[in-house]
Amino acid sequence: MNQHISNPLPARPGPQQPAVPARRMRLSVLDTYRFFAAAAVALFHFEENFRIFHAGEVHAISQFYLMVDFFFVLSGFVLVHTYEDSITTLARYGDFMRKRVARVYPLHALVTLAFLAASVFVAMGVIKLRIPEIFDWRLGPSHMLLLHAWGFSDHPGLNFASWSISSELFVYLLFPLFAAGTYRLGPVRTLVIAAGIGIGMTLVRTYLGLRPWTETTFDYGMLRAVPTFLAGVACHRLVMLYRLRCSWTLAYAVAITTAAAFFMGLPDLIIVALFPVLVATTTAAQLHRDTSVLAHRWFVHLGDASYGIYMLHTPVIFACLALVRAFGLTSMGQLIAVAFAGLAFTTALALASFRWFESPARRWISGAGK
Repeated sequence: MNQHISNPLPARPGPQQPAVPARRMRLSVLDTYRFFAAAAVALFHFEENFRIFHAGEVHAISQFYLMVDFFFVLSGFVLVHTYEDSITTLARYGDFMRKRVARVYPLHALVTLAFLAASVFVAMGVIKLRIPEIFDWRLGPSHMLLLHAWGFSDHPGLNFASWSISSELFVYLLFPLFAAGTYRLGPVRTLVIAAGIGIGMTLVRTYLGLRPWTETTFDYGMLRAVPTFLAGVACHRLVMLYRLRCSWTLAYAVAITTAAAFFMGLPDLIIVALFPVLVATTTAAQLHRDTSVLAHRWFVHLGDASYGIYMLHTPVIFACLALVRAFGLTSMGQLIAVAFAGLAFTTALALASFRWFESPARRWISGAGK
């Protein structure tokens, strides 16, 4: 989820697709947006557990779970940006998968093992919880194999936020098919297909009486990643094929519109549909003019920490809950202070994790120094 966006490859020339010059540019604003998305997911889980605004729903927070779908769009975009023309043999496909696993697995495994250790104390009654199923050790095998979003369990638990990493693994495996299909069909048709998949899943799940696909996690959440990831792949092809360029004014206007959609509580499908537009316009703006306050190196460092924020905020939330209960903190002001202190601590922990754990582990597993 936290791949760097750099070194775009030239689009493969063809009869309907002119070659696009390679541009060695890190699209750092997208990394900055990745940090905002990770922080938003963390705030959503803080609110879900603390019920800070329980008396009055705040749409901008209550729908922040959709930021996971932004990650899926961004992942599709980044992978085709970096790997599309390099996966030409089975050996290179294996190398691609090893690098992806090297990026996402070490921290996931570490956090999952921490939850499994805690589950022992929960089972022994040392730790009392209102919902002990969260620390169900029987979920361990599916979590460790990154299969827990593939319908192998009937409830969430342990490192529950990592269901999206399990879903990422699913689309990683299918990435060559998505890239080849987009190349053959073209970006516009692929976007139509992605939209059709989303609408189709909506109709089927509504008919079956299931919750919307934009809310699925352990219950076949890997299918949730398909239309958004595919849209990300198509967006990259669209921007590079037609050499789209736009101003930062337009790109920021799309970002503000997306934020406003959350605050207005618009339907999930509308918000999710804005994510590919946000990614495409931001990329087109940075390719046109590489100047943006959101490309500042401080934001870039926060982008590096985004995966750690996503993975580490759940254990931090449990620690903050223990603190809140121990000191009897109940007012809105106190809970907001604890939530933002917890988010700040998570960010600092994620920065340290990226530098001293994730990066060395990735280099060791991938064997590529990247």
